[in-house]
Amino acid sequence: MDKKFTKFSPFARIMKLSAIQFLIAGFFMTTTWAHVANGQEILDQRIHVKANSTSLKSALNYLERNSNVRFIYNPREIGVDQRVTLVGKSATLKEFLNELLSPLQIRYEVSGKQIALFKKLATSTNASDEASSSTL
Repeated sequence: MDKKFTKFSPFARIMKLSAIQFLIAGFFMTTTWAHVANGQEILDQRIHVKANSTSLKSALNYLERNSNVRFIYNPREIGVDQRVTLVGKSATLKEFLNELLSPLQIRYEVSGKQIALFKKLATSTNASDEASSSTL
């Protein structure tokens, strides 16, 4: 029984492996194709606000009604009874949120048509705290 074994040249073997890798890479590239994110468009809405001094909760309710968004927050963490002043002007929702929430040390994250509010984390400037945390 005389069998003939065909040997592939090293070049042909490399080409065969490369073709398989390109097919696998192409499959994953097409399944993970990026889509347009719509979350940040909400912050670009223009809103007209009349000047008044009110509670944070009332200000957020006003922005919800006029911008078609929903605010999500923990009232005990945020302190919704704080007094804030809305300056009468026409601006984007992002400008209003930055102006309203930054002095109160509140940050926000956008997810779809919902805006989650969180208390900003306190940063330590004490050198002994930094030194003790770096030794752990």
